[in-house]
Amino acid sequence: MTIYNNIGSNKRKTWLLMIFFILFFFGVSYVLGKSLGYGLSLAGIMLIISGLMSFASYYYSDKIVLSMSGAKEVDKKSHREFHDIVENLSIASGLPMPKIYVIQDPAPNAFATGRDPRHASIAATTSIPAMTLPKVVCLVSRKLLFAVLMKNCEPFVLGPAFAMASVPRRYLRMTGSSSKR
Repeated sequence: MTIYNNIGSNKRKTWLLMIFFILFFFGVSYVLGKSLGYGLSLAGIMLIISGLMSFASYYYSDKIVLSMSGAKEVDKKSHREFHDIVENLSIASGLPMPKIYVIQDPAPNAFATGRDPRHASIAATTSIPAMTLPKVVCLVSRKLLFAVLMKNCEPFVLGPAFAMASVPRRYLRMTGSSSKR
């Protein structure tokens, strides 16, 4: 079995999960509609609502998360060094350039979101671009790795992927740029 077979399997499982979600809400609303005397009208309404929710969660969940966190998309002019790091690591890893967002918050934090690498986004708080270069490179490389994992999250991929993600941290420890915990 190849990784491409597993990616296909993951996509099928995602669609099955979404179909199960829709059918579950349809079934519950059907039983409630029949018991409360509404007939199929309540089930029909819930079928439409659950279908719209599934569609929105699949295609717009990244935008929802970014707007909830107050993230603003940045361009190359406003955060040049941070943008260059993400761009260089994207080129080196062979991944498409993700959209870059910054959240106005002094606490150091970052996350990756998106339904696949082509629709990936990296969001970081304002304290991240101000960190030292090796720490930013470490953080961005881990977030790009998560963009790859968005494509396929099979268990046999996670072990080697997290091992690869720890390489930048080991580099930081070897150079003395990070405190040992």
